Amino acid sequence: LARQRVCGDPAAFAELALAERHMALMPLMHSESPDLHALAREFFLQSARDFPDCDFAEAAVRHLDGHTAVLQRFGRYPHRNRVLGRESTAE
Repeated sequence: LARQRVCGDPAAFAELALAERHMALMPLMHSESPDLHALAREFFLQSARDFPDCDFAEAAVRHLDGHTAVLQRFGRYPHRNRVLGRESTAE
């Protein structure tokens, strides 16, 4: 649903307020898919360009990059392991 809303109509996404854009992108940011993270990054960067005087927009890009770094390191969000019945590694 989030991907459809964000990618299905980029013009409609551009009309959203910054907070609405951020909420639309949250499911992509919290997915464990590198492809969805890359897509979210494009849209977060667009928001930062569209709202150049807003620290929140820039912070959202940094926050996404932090999430992406965890996925690059572990291939998933380790804090979800127990809840999802996944085995944790020593690291």
